[in-house]
Amino acid sequence: MRTRGPDQHRLLHGLTFDQLHAIRTIAATGSFREASKILCLTQPAISQRVRQIERMLGAPIFERHSGVGVTLTAAGETILQFCERSMLSLDELAADLESALAPPNDSELRIMAPSDLIEYVLLPMLAPFHSRQPHVEVRVRQSVDRAEIVNMLSSGKVDLAFDRSPTHPSLTTLARMNEHLYLVAPSDHELLKLSPKDRPAAIADHPFVTYAPGMRTWNLTQRWAAKVGATIVPTIETRNVALMKHAIKQYGTLSILPGVAVSQEIQDGSMVAVEIADMPLTRTTAIAAHPGEDQAPAIHSFVEELVAAYAQRSDTTAAEIRWVAPQQESATS
Repeated sequence: MRTRGPDQHRLLHGLTFDQLHAIRTIAATGSFREASKILCLTQPAISQRVRQIERMLGAPIFERHSGVGVTLTAAGETILQFCERSMLSLDELAADLESALAPPNDSELRIMAPSDLIEYVLLPMLAPFHSRQPHVEVRVRQSVDRAEIVNMLSSGKVDLAFDRSPTHPSLTTLARMNEHLYLVAPSDHELLKLSPKDRPAAIADHPFVTYAPGMRTWNLTQRWAAKVGATIVPTIETRNVALMKHAIKQYGTLSILPGVAVSQEIQDGSMVAVEIADMPLTRTTAIAAHPGEDQAPAIHSFVEELVAAYAQRSDTTAAEIRWVAPQQESATS
């Protein structure tokens, strides 16, 4: 079995893409003359490129047939396969560079968030934002977990995401949202007849709907219950906030929900934020982007409007959203 010498990998170090393109064109046309026309080169210039490679190889690439053109040798077939792979890679590089160097597309803003934040935070923002930024089309996608968020931001498939805080170290946090979570009950619930100090012990006597086990708010709920001496026996466990609200209204359950999701019901009196020890809880969410994209005008404008909208809210159950990253002064100009 023949082994490679230590310097044999240097055999083709003088190859250029021009030479490879010439071989590819000659092989396709079967003629040095036709290849020279396509490449806008003289026939001697084409021949010189081929001879340079043949000297590197120490073997001919083409068999010359007087009057009928050329055909590839065995070495030539191998070189042609390499030409095809190399030119394909060059095309891919050109496309990647074009994408990387292109100015950011400010006509589209792609956002990823959990379903409850889509419903109660993003949806109310879409129409006002569109009226002020009609050239920006907002697209919203529901997230499943942190791994998906990191992958989608890193790959450029989304521009902005709502993730639990602290977010993944590979991402840039633009702003943080502190949501206030309350023990929520129907306005006529039996628990409300007890004094606040007696309520934790009585929770075990009532149906309770919670977030699904392992979710961030489920963990918060369990830690709160252990701290205040409450026992929670879930009747329903779900990821769906709308279902949790239906359970409160129709089945009379208790639940711990973000205030932004039940602010309207608390205002109209159909639900009550129960006064009880160590409430409200706080759930912090990072509003994050991929480094290098965080100052894109569309991203910055959306976060700026989100911060401003929550700064103007007066209800006590509203979330607080504050900037973390330095603001770009020209974002709204």
